Amino acid sequence: MATIKITSRSQLERLKQAAFDRSVSILAKQAEFTCTKRNPKHGSSSSDLPCALVADVPPKWTLYEFGAQSAQFSRSFYRLTKDVDGGVVTIDMDKNCDPHITMDYSEFLIDRADQAFAKLPPDVMVLATNCSSNSMLSVPHHRRNEEPVNGAPDSLHAARAIEFANSSADFLVRLIVKGLEYNKLMLVVFETPANFLQQQPVYYDKLRYALGLKEARFCRCRLYGTPTRKDTIILNNLAMWRVNRLSYEERMCTSRHRCTGVGDKRKHDIICIGVAAQASAQLETALCDDVAMACFRELVFNDQLA
Repeated sequence: MATIKITSRSQLERLKQAAFDRSVSILAKQAEFTCTKRNPKHGSSSSDLPCALVADVPPKWTLYEFGAQSAQFSRSFYRLTKDVDGGVVTIDMDKNCDPHITMDYSEFLIDRADQAFAKLPPDVMVLATNCSSNSMLSVPHHRRNEEPVNGAPDSLHAARAIEFANSSADFLVRLIVKGLEYNKLMLVVFETPANFLQQQPVYYDKLRYALGLKEARFCRCRLYGTPTRKDTIILNNLAMWRVNRLSYEERMCTSRHRCTGVGDKRKHDIICIGVAAQASAQLETALCDDVAMACFRELVFNDQLA
């Protein structure tokens, strides 16, 4: 392998910028490919939600949702806070979801974050990883030889999938850090399917350790009655969300306490994929309402302390 001799600081900076640009390019291409495979249902967008960034009167609290898709988190938060001047901003690369800002994470971080956050500092930031790259079913396609975290990928497809998943997670971490620069009390809600991201260094090194986010892992059919099981993790810094305090058996399926009754075992056995995933998505309101209420209570509490 050829070596590069660095002779000046400016050359080092150019190499760093080239590596960063390559990462952005890869993320944009993969995100575009992922978006073309989505098929959002009619009405599953944020088109009916007013964008806080263009409101005549700045909102008291602002939620930014990255990876908005159906904007269910934003919808729940706005419904709770609109009477007390709450506002939302949705960001997604998929124009079919009709977000307020059509950009991927990297573009927003580089081109818009400072401008938007200076105008409306984020009080709540909701981020979602791409399910098709981070779900339990994707793990076999992302295999590494020998060692699951740092081992060499076993195929070119696996290498690209791992690079995309890690690049997007890294940009989400940078967005959180950027938001905290503008509001040190910002509430963070980071949703990801279980298993894949947990095997990556960014999960423990940055999300859990550096940012100090708590891990709430639960089965959606156990807590929120979705028609099929979906093992989900929400990393967060919320003090008032009840799920952070639940025991393992209260939030997960176990042999002693299944999500379903004896006559309905099949519901638990089906994993959210394909049509089942679309059906389950229609019932995410309960989860989003639960998290939004916890955020609302915490924002009110912080205002009372100020």
